[in-house]
Amino acid sequence: MAASLEANKIVGAILTAGIIASASGNLARILYKPETLEEPVYRVEAAEATETVAEAEPEDALPFGALLAAADPDNGAKIAKKCIGCHSVNQGEKDKVGPNLWGIVGRPIAAREGYAYSDALKALDGYWTYERLDAFIADPKGFAPGTKMSFGGIKKAEDRADLVAWLRLLADEPLPLSEADEAAVEEPTGAAPAGEQAAPPAEQAAAEPEQPATEPEQPPAASEQPPATPEKDAARAEQPAAEESAAAANPVLAMLASADPEAGAKAARSCKACHSLEKGGPNKVGPPLWDIVGRPVAAVEGYAYSDALRNMGGVWTYERLEAFIRKPREAAPGTKMSFGGVRREQDRANLLAFLRSLSDDPKPLP
Repeated sequence: MAASLEANKIVGAILTAGIIASASGNLARILYKPETLEEPVYRVEAAEATETVAEAEPEDALPFGALLAAADPDNGAKIAKKCIGCHSVNQGEKDKVGPNLWGIVGRPIAAREGYAYSDALKALDGYWTYERLDAFIADPKGFAPGTKMSFGGIKKAEDRADLVAWLRLLADEPLPLSEADEAAVEEPTGAAPAGEQAAPPAEQAAAEPEQPATEPEQPPAASEQPPATPEKDAARAEQPAAEESAAAANPVLAMLASADPEAGAKAARSCKACHSLEKGGPNKVGPPLWDIVGRPVAAVEGYAYSDALRNMGGVWTYERLEAFIRKPREAAPGTKMSFGGVRREQDRANLLAFLRSLSDDPKPLP
């Protein structure tokens, strides 16, 4: 009984203390009203979001030609799955939303007959070189503002190189990769819209742009060179006269007098991938082009010409150069030159006018 009474006292004391504490808090809030400062006494400036994340400095990018040389066409085929929804890729297939991509490397821009290209692409001159394809794939609307191409582009340079390496294989005779390497380094930026070059490396064959075989043929020894004969000398002397009579029937030769060498120089920029253009320049993939007009065919010492050119004889007249630029393999059956030729007459005339200027004593116009 006494223990129970003692416990009741303890509980009562605890409850009384709680009531007093609660009442004291309520009374204090009534008697004391603290003032809130409009601004904190100590201001802490927060860094802006743009300053909290530092952007990494991009490493120097490799030239596209170097990326292309090491590209993986198999990976490019996987990337190309996103292209197949709008483009056919096999030879002879009809166009879809976009034009057929067979033979796209080296093809003139907006050249598929029957396809309704946008004005943006139709306004561009030149050809689909490796560099131009890379620029277009990276940013279609930046390359050709107003294009109907709705694809946003591929930002990773390695993926673009893989895709272009795969596109290269869509041809009976793929354009050699060796030409893209130097073109990527030597082609000046801004020479054409968004990386567009004026003409593909192999196409600017203003002379005998031969591609090396797997085992490059060695130039014939001096003792093996065909001996000069009076008959051959007479034939070479008569050839310019024959060209003059043919000039009237050839619209390109007729255009030479009014052709634009500066436009031809722009078109010939990509020739540097295969040819040296300066006086005394070295042999490269193709022979040097200095003084090509009027030079005997296959005459550059130390260059490994194909049998097709070594057996031609004669000199590089305007008529012969025009025919070779137009269709190399028809002009010299068996040539190692793999490109199909320059199709537009004005382009050929401008290029011939530029080649004529590569001389201390330019040859008279036909």
